[in-house]
Amino acid sequence: MKASKIILLILFSFSIGYSQSGWILQNSGTYENLNGVFFATNNPTDYTKGWIVGDAGKIMATTNSGVNWYSLPAPIGFNFNCVFFVNPQVGFIGCQNGKLYRTTNGGYNWTMIDVTANNYAITSIMFTPLGAGWMGNYYGNVIKSTDWGLNWYNVYTVPGYNSKVFCLDEYRTWVVDTYGYVFRTSNSGSNFSYSRPVTSPLRAVYFITSNIGFVAGDSGKILKTTNGGVNFVQVYTGTYERINSIYAINPFNLWAVGDNGTMLKSTNGGESWVQYYYTTNNLKQVYFIPNTNYGYCVGDLGTILRTNEAPGIGGVGSGNQITAIPFNTQFSDGRTNLLYLASEINSIIGASAANIFTIGFNFESVNTQTINGLKIKMRNTTQSSLTGYTSTGWTTVFDGNWAPSATGVQFIPLQNQFIWSYPNSLLIEICFNNSVGSTNSTVYSSNTGTNTVYHNANNISGDGCVDITGGTASSIRPNLQFMWYPVTTEVTKKSTEIPKNFVLYQNYPNPFNPTTKISYDIPKSGFVIIKIFDILGREISKLVNSYQEPGNYIIEYDASDLPAGLYFYRLDCDGFTDTKKMIIIK
Repeated sequence: MKASKIILLILFSFSIGYSQSGWILQNSGTYENLNGVFFATNNPTDYTKGWIVGDAGKIMATTNSGVNWYSLPAPIGFNFNCVFFVNPQVGFIGCQNGKLYRTTNGGYNWTMIDVTANNYAITSIMFTPLGAGWMGNYYGNVIKSTDWGLNWYNVYTVPGYNSKVFCLDEYRTWVVDTYGYVFRTSNSGSNFSYSRPVTSPLRAVYFITSNIGFVAGDSGKILKTTNGGVNFVQVYTGTYERINSIYAINPFNLWAVGDNGTMLKSTNGGESWVQYYYTTNNLKQVYFIPNTNYGYCVGDLGTILRTNEAPGIGGVGSGNQITAIPFNTQFSDGRTNLLYLASEINSIIGASAANIFTIGFNFESVNTQTINGLKIKMRNTTQSSLTGYTSTGWTTVFDGNWAPSATGVQFIPLQNQFIWSYPNSLLIEICFNNSVGSTNSTVYSSNTGTNTVYHNANNISGDGCVDITGGTASSIRPNLQFMWYPVTTEVTKKSTEIPKNFVLYQNYPNPFNPTTKISYDIPKSGFVIIKIFDILGREISKLVNSYQEPGNYIIEYDASDLPAGLYFYRLDCDGFTDTKKMIIIK
């Protein structure tokens, strides 16, 4: 079914635990406002050490990935606005009085670094992997270091105040300010260009690639660019609260946080956003530990929120047969269709829907020559076997050049997410268009019957994705690895008035195509589960699986990917159960 939104406009006791997509309030041991959080490592697989800074000289640290936090001595009692560590020993904190402090022993001792003519609050700090440092301050100065933060000099001053910086690499840096400007450099600060997508304050900036980035600010504004900041398009967030921080876990999954407990999540590359509320305190920064599932959010009155935002990871097939399908790059062109059955996908994801954002294969040998014109397509299907190519109904999820770099499982990050939905099977097409052939890359595969169709040719002037129309069925199918996030459903709390009884209302409209509304009443707090079943009693989807406060709720349910027919939806909460029928027409 289509991806949609979930809006939980509720406040609840923080003693309640949450699963993967939930955030849990931690005991910070302080009521000072917390303004920044960062983790650093010497080992890409070991991000156990992190730091938080806040008002009145508050510095906190963790050595167990944030399970527990303890206080560190502060060099001064002023407010600390931002923190960045280049490794677990060397780090920096920016101060409200314009001072920059540096540690070389993980935060136990600090030395003031002279930032020439800077008497303004430092508002942001960031380093590139090769030692170039960037800072912004209250006056709008953009300040740079080229020696790991020992010396700093002003390279630019933006028109507004509270300049915030983001550097992607040694060359590319972006800056936002309170006048709505976005400045950018692609030559390490020698020159800056700018755009002004809004006239209201911008408070945060984050770039995923040199082209794709986001800025955010007052009145709930989040804007996206796909050309490096030349132009921006504002996206709908559903809130008017100030946004203070934005972070991308990967090109599809992003979080943004702001005032009055505002938390926003996107699972489609920032095109739409979901609202969550776990606190009423202002939230200052959201941050995810690289190469882990753990995220942190800090804010006013000692707020620390922690989540295990884990993507699903699974695989289909465990055989040890070796095949060159679908990377038969001995030929210049190829086209392969692969069918993974609903029962196989369901055993990993469950009877639900999922955003697949990465796929991978287990390589036995590799040809590292770039595969040009590689296209990967996906579609939901009711087929149980393959006899030929499927021509229509595809969603292109990757279109570009790629090459496996080593043996073992190699993942291909998809440019577009694909929504798989139960009870469909998953059909994948992989094709390419090289100018010459080379040698094959081989992958581990399983014998699964007629679930593969492929063909390869040396069409020097042709395109395998277009000109190959006839294929050969094979019983050997490559083992598939994939990552996904569950699809959420729109749930809106319509009223804070406490109902007298549990009630599950009849969906409206009914029959429907493709959307309907399901409303229900909860008279007391409890864990709510709402599921969809088909006429055989098989679970199709789980619409709600969370703790909710008393109130009247309404679900916007989209059944675009389900066939016409009779279905059932069931509410379970605190011993109450009710089931109703609904009919999908096409």
